[in-house]
Amino acid sequence: MKKIYLFPLLGACLTSLADTTLPAGYHAATSSLAEGHWVKIRIDGTGVYELTFDRLREMGFDDPAKVAVFGRGLKPLPDQFVDPEFGTVIDADLYATPRMVRDDKLYFFGTGHGWIDFLEDTDAEDPMPRFERRNVQMYSKYAYYLLTDSQTPLDMEAMASAPDPAPDPAPDPAPDPAPDPEPVEGESDESGGDTPAEPQRISSGYSYILHDVDQTQGFFGSGRIYFGERFSNANRTMSWDIVPQNYLAGSPLALTLGVYADDNSKGDYMNLSLGDLTRSKKFPETDVNILNNFFPDAYECNLTGNSGTLKLNITGSDEVEKVALDYWLVSYDCTLPSVTQGMDYVVVPPVGEPALVPVGEVGESTVIWNVADPAKPALVTAEGNGSENCVSVLRGEGDGVLRMVAFDASQPQMQPEYVGDVANSNLHQLASHGTDLLIITVPAMRQEAERLAALHRGDGLDVIVANVADIYNEYNSGQPSIMAYRSLVRQLYDADRSRFLNVLLFGPLVAETKGVSTDNDPDDIIIAYQSPTIPGKGDPHNVNDFIGMMTDYINSRLEYVSVEVGVGIIPSRSVEHASLAVDKVERYMAEQNYDMVCNKLLGVAGAGDSQMHTTQVLKLGDNINNLFGRSLIFTPYVTDAFTKQEQLGRFTGLINSDYVMTYYLGHGSASRMNGAYDMFVRGNESMLDNNILTFFFFGTCDICEPDRGGGGIGDGFLFDTRNGMVGGVVSTRTAYSNQNESFCKLFMQYLGNAKAGQPELTSSKTVGQAFAEAKTQLRTLHENTFSLMCDPALKLAMPVLSVETDETLGITLSVGQKTKVSGYIATRGGNRIENFNGRLTAKVLAPSVTMKSENLISHDTKQLDVVYADNVLGTYYADVHDGRFEVTVEAPVSQYLRQGVNVSFALSAYDPATHTAASGKQVVAIDVPQTTDDADTTPPAVDELYYDPIEQSVHFTVSDDRTLNTNTIALGTGLEVYVDGRRRDGLQTRVDVTPGSPVTATAVIPCESLGRGDHSVSVRISDFAGNTASRTEAFTIGDTAPLCTLAADAYGTRSGMTFTVDGIADSAKGRLMIADTEGNVRLTVPFEGKEVYADMLGEDGVRLPEGVYRAWVIYDAPGYEHSDALHFAVLNPGAVQ
Repeated sequence: MKKIYLFPLLGACLTSLADTTLPAGYHAATSSLAEGHWVKIRIDGTGVYELTFDRLREMGFDDPAKVAVFGRGLKPLPDQFVDPEFGTVIDADLYATPRMVRDDKLYFFGTGHGWIDFLEDTDAEDPMPRFERRNVQMYSKYAYYLLTDSQTPLDMEAMASAPDPAPDPAPDPAPDPAPDPEPVEGESDESGGDTPAEPQRISSGYSYILHDVDQTQGFFGSGRIYFGERFSNANRTMSWDIVPQNYLAGSPLALTLGVYADDNSKGDYMNLSLGDLTRSKKFPETDVNILNNFFPDAYECNLTGNSGTLKLNITGSDEVEKVALDYWLVSYDCTLPSVTQGMDYVVVPPVGEPALVPVGEVGESTVIWNVADPAKPALVTAEGNGSENCVSVLRGEGDGVLRMVAFDASQPQMQPEYVGDVANSNLHQLASHGTDLLIITVPAMRQEAERLAALHRGDGLDVIVANVADIYNEYNSGQPSIMAYRSLVRQLYDADRSRFLNVLLFGPLVAETKGVSTDNDPDDIIIAYQSPTIPGKGDPHNVNDFIGMMTDYINSRLEYVSVEVGVGIIPSRSVEHASLAVDKVERYMAEQNYDMVCNKLLGVAGAGDSQMHTTQVLKLGDNINNLFGRSLIFTPYVTDAFTKQEQLGRFTGLINSDYVMTYYLGHGSASRMNGAYDMFVRGNESMLDNNILTFFFFGTCDICEPDRGGGGIGDGFLFDTRNGMVGGVVSTRTAYSNQNESFCKLFMQYLGNAKAGQPELTSSKTVGQAFAEAKTQLRTLHENTFSLMCDPALKLAMPVLSVETDETLGITLSVGQKTKVSGYIATRGGNRIENFNGRLTAKVLAPSVTMKSENLISHDTKQLDVVYADNVLGTYYADVHDGRFEVTVEAPVSQYLRQGVNVSFALSAYDPATHTAASGKQVVAIDVPQTTDDADTTPPAVDELYYDPIEQSVHFTVSDDRTLNTNTIALGTGLEVYVDGRRRDGLQTRVDVTPGSPVTATAVIPCESLGRGDHSVSVRISDFAGNTASRTEAFTIGDTAPLCTLAADAYGTRSGMTFTVDGIADSAKGRLMIADTEGNVRLTVPFEGKEVYADMLGEDGVRLPEGVYRAWVIYDAPGYEHSDALHFAVLNPGAVQ
């Protein structure tokens, strides 16, 4: 009988590597997908798949025999570039799948769900061969493969054969006096080759039973573990019958399983039993950093007979809340079946000894493959051995095991599903040159992603936009995986490390990509990476920065891994949201007035906790100011010092006053900020009217959940208003106060300063670079809660440069007189910047005031000193040319500016061409002359004031012969605009000031939210000498008939008057407007419901003069219903009503 010897066998895994370094220039310079016809298919289960030539022709292949197959399927590999066990994990190009062509059919082994690895020797001292579920696939419910006829196919190889045993050699005629030396393995004897011994017959192997039902993703819809059955108070016991097929009686079983609990169930015990195995584990007493698996080991047990019962039950009296089974897996010794089908058993041949493995019935159309490595199956030949068919095996050192699958080629096999044709792409070629920004997106968002890319390209950046499908196709042979993203990013990173790379995930981020609870098309969503480390609350982090970690082999927790690439997210789930986010980036990049606000910092402190958050906010504000050379104008908002009713108005008023940077430390959630005190709740976004989009650092819990689609305040600030923020650092899980403060400080530090050992900054960093550097530095578990919800290539208008003055002996400002101040732009280290061109704003600040913070909300007894140094008394402007400026300052007449008082003089500048800001601050002396020959007694003028119905905005122009006060914080005068009696905040950056004589200012105030009906606008302006001017105009929007009716209890009054409204809901809110015959609104009364009383006291508190007036009502959003005007009279005191 001729025996076929198989060596070497293909191993169950790739060759181990001692070196865990990705080779230089590893990626292909061009993609195989760049040309030719390509088709994508998908499968579900694991096994032999068949494609007939007729079906391949239907897919567009003229010669099916030339079709090649590419893909790894769902065979999971570690999320690494290089792994000590698996070697280089990512592919340089596509991964070729061995195929077999027979009888006008193409066959390949597809790895879908159901594949379990086999571990031959897990313990050298006490080996327990077993199956093990490793590197669980969590990115897709299907396995995908690519087909093409433009590449050379990889045909499946057959096992190599060895020679038959040879006869013994003839004896020597004269015996040697000494015995022959022992033959050395691998060397030839005199007969010319090794002679294998007679093979031994193997009659047993290993098989398994797997229970793995995916029902939910973790306990919170996140994480890398999919649970099956859940325990509860009503369901504290679970059991399963264990009946091993072809069980080798008397042999031990190996049990592995995952049973998890979070920290809410304490004091109970989880009990395990199977055969003679019993284990009992107590629930965790304290929070843990990894979700607790009660039984993490492999357990050996023995059955009584040929079956048993696996039982899990919880004992104790505590509540059972979050306890669940992941899976269980029983490995056992088995006799080899009489018919070789399936892959549920493994044979382990002895090393160095020939063996025979029976394979049961073998017909002419029977095909046998060894699929020990499912990505590299090999053809196996079986021959008769007496009354049975066998495969002969000679296993060498380092060879793998034998895991056979047999099928009848005359019968139909499993059929893959056609997904669609694949368009040609060549991201490899683009990536080989490097880039500044990679935008990863989906087809629905592609147009907006391209619009964003065009903005950055117009700004001089190289940008690549890539759909996730193209990334999966080129970098993982069509299979969705987070490593496809990382592989592309790694190629870009390696191509040009001289420039900082940023990556933007632009589109719907999804944690649950496996398709258990959803049926998303993987090409339409972006994978939101879930951390393998789980905080004590049991809710795994969404760590998008994983894509930017370029470490070859990560062998520590993610917070200890450097982030070399900045990663931002714009998690838009609609085209409207995507468009709005890009609009904001465009608006931010086009803004010219950052010189007015680049030095403004707003710190918001949450209430309660014995003023802990206030302490942190004040300390952090001081630290940030130090980072920027003490040049910032810092405004603290201590919420504890205001009542609950004041919270919202105060907060939105500050945001609307235009701060380039805002940070909040305190309690929060997806629905509200400042805990139960409701400083801001979801839905308040319509109150945001800021002109300068702020960047917001949310140092709080769960401000949004981008990977779970739940939305939150963070999303609201970005997607639910045209104002609000351009982006921010958002918390996506539970956060902790000390790490919130530390991370905010580090982020601000790297935003304004270079890393240690690098040259000082001469222009702004991207926000992605600062975020990555801060993440690298912090190294705490809960930093993983923070994501950068912003375009990472954006440069924030924070002042990384310094504004210096030429005066070395100090500056003195004379009240009411003009003083010229000159200076230059420099680095923080003092080196002059001569290519800076833009505008400068100079501000004279009132002396700082220290106040005790009251505790009107939490009622803590502790009170803190809060320093307010943000009152602006005068604002002045000048141009900056080639890094130099000269500004004319006329200190205003003010109670704050007295002889000999020292005040701060803040200077800030912005270069729109480089998106770089600068700031400086110094102390100046105040001189108050006894007399002046040049007193300013001429008031300003409101030259134009009108409503533009096309633009839906109010336009005005004001002027003065000398100065205009367009800032109103401290003087109580300045520029004020009221629309329908409501003051419009944040006007400073909407006003375009033109220095000169006269000085003029123009502004456009958007009024899109105004409804149909009658309206009014009032403008009041002052100069720094206190001279004022005002003007009011009325206007009408639309010609739709009023929807409500206004009536009064009289036609005239000498004191007050009650008005009633019909045709509106009882709970509706609105405003009663009262105007004189010239259209000037004299009184505005907010009210709720159908009745409102007006006391006839004007805005100045003085009773309205007698005369005829008209009144009407305007209701708030969403309807903005209005009434017709009602005319009435205000009578003199002696008149009779």
